[in-house]
Amino acid sequence: MNELANLWEAVGNGCLKKADALLSKETIPTAATVEMVSKLTSIAIAIDDLNLRWAAQSRSCAAVFPGRLSEQREAKN
Repeated sequence: MNELANLWEAVGNGCLKKADALLSKETIPTAATVEMVSKLTSIAIAIDDLNLRWAAQSRSCAAVFPGRLSEQREAKN
């Protein structure tokens, strides 16, 4: 699962890097550039928000069912 989290992080960071590169190319950004930067940053924010909600949900499940995860792992072994 860690690989997937790293992939999402890489995609979000890629969006931010692309937005930064687009803005850096122009002294006065065009409307099209502003729109693209807005979309790219919105994607990065949405990815970050999903990651935060997923992490919070994982923590709350672990808090509600302490020990259950280890019990399930032991049962599988």
